[in-house]
Amino acid sequence: MRTMLKGKIHRARVTQVDVDYEGSITIDK
Repeated sequence: MRTMLKGKIHRARVTQVDVDYEGSITIDK
């Protein structure tokens, strides 16, 4: 149970970083 929860939190963080990263690329262009 605990591992699953940690995985979900980690995945949410990674997704957020991806969104921020893509936004940075768009601004650079």
